[in-house]
Amino acid sequence: MKENLRNSGIDIVGDVPWGTHFCQLYQTKEDLMDILLPYFKAGLENNEFCVWVTSESLDAEEAKDDLRRTVPDFSTSPTGSRNHLASFRFQNTFRLNV
Repeated sequence: MKENLRNSGIDIVGDVPWGTHFCQLYQTKEDLMDILLPYFKAGLENNEFCVWVTSESLDAEEAKDDLRRTVPDFSTSPTGSRNHLASFRFQNTFRLNV
């Protein structure tokens, strides 16, 4: 049976099966954006729900501005509503009921 592959958006990673996990290390903010912007662009173009919790070194507004430059119709397209960008500070404002 042939697996349903998805474009990761990251050239060196290529297409991956749904649910694949991987880790990428980076040294600079530019390295981080070079990894994440194509990754989220591919997800949004495939109509996937994307969640991005930013780190202390990159606030959510800066990430959103960079994503708008990468995905020109980000704000007006249906994919624009299929994402959530939050600051790392947001993580401490909610609890999961397990």
